[in-house]
Amino acid sequence: MSVDSDNAAADPCHIHVSFTSPPVELDYQDDRDVADRFAAAMARSGATVTIDEDLGRDLPLLPCRRLWL
Repeated sequence: MSVDSDNAAADPCHIHVSFTSPPVELDYQDDRDVADRFAAAMARSGATVTIDEDLGRDLPLLPCRRLWL
């Protein structure tokens, strides 16, 4: 993962996002604080967000992460 001020993940975690209609599942990585803020906002939209430490894959950073800083 490249590191710069806008894309760095200081405390990296895996973010799994599930939508039921339509059924879509997405996986990202980002900083734990960003992930927590994103999960809280997505809960209001009906999506399920799971945050864990499973960074075994080359996961992309959360899109539009600046919204959750």
